[in-house]
Amino acid sequence: MDELRKITIKPFIEERVKGITHAGKVFYPLYLRVTYLNKGTMIKVLDKEGNNYYIEKDTFEVWDKSEKRKGLYTQLESLDRIIKAKALLFTQVIKLEYIEEKDRFDFKRFTKKIRTWEKSLFYLLYNNFIDQLRNKALDQITNLVEFNK
Repeated sequence: MDELRKITIKPFIEERVKGITHAGKVFYPLYLRVTYLNKGTMIKVLDKEGNNYYIEKDTFEVWDKSEKRKGLYTQLESLDRIIKAKALLFTQVIKLEYIEEKDRFDFKRFTKKIRTWEKSLFYLLYNNFIDQLRNKALDQITNLVEFNK
């Protein structure tokens, strides 16, 4: 089936873009190169506030090598989680888009949709988390009040 073809997602830092200097180190934006059906695009990795995710070149290279050593560098787990989460989201969206569009699959539409979905999913999960946290806190307060009677 065509919708199950291989989707390749490879992280890289864009050194052609002028980096941001902080504390004597240069940080570059992190991108994901997404390839499907011999077509490809580059997508910036954004943090939860919607800003570009920047990383130092040396840190990225250590992470890239540690991936090949099965994650021996635990200090880079957050980068690993971010890239894996983005890759999972992109893979699912590509599959859904291809099932819907078939031969008309276009990375421009995909990129627009991914930005919308990314923000929507973040706020949906964040708001649900806050609601659950609030409910748990209220339950705890109710239990304490009943206990102290």
